[in-house]
Amino acid sequence: MGTECAAEQDKFWEFHDAIFDNWSDGRQNGFGFLWLQGTAESLAMDTTQFEECIQSGRAFERVRASQIDGMGRGINSTPSVFINGVRVGGADYEAYRSAIEDALESSP
Repeated sequence: MGTECAAEQDKFWEFHDAIFDNWSDGRQNGFGFLWLQGTAESLAMDTTQFEECIQSGRAFERVRASQIDGMGRGINSTPSVFINGVRVGGADYEAYRSAIEDALESSP
């Protein structure tokens, strides 16, 4: 929800990156509200607006709608990668390489 609330302040990607840059600390703190708010503050976001967004639940509705949409498309894990509408998964580099090459060959 934090990234969705950050998006309201045009800080989605900055918040996203901060979460991954500080993954261990966030995990240790359960990605709780105080940790999320501290992350927002570190990005010079309006923390009052951020808090109101989290507390209102409006971001939850966007996240839940996205989750339901993904489940309807057969996505059951993250990350999920699609190349030309075909799901490519796992840690198999060759599967990705092959899918990208196929996509390049079929492009106009």
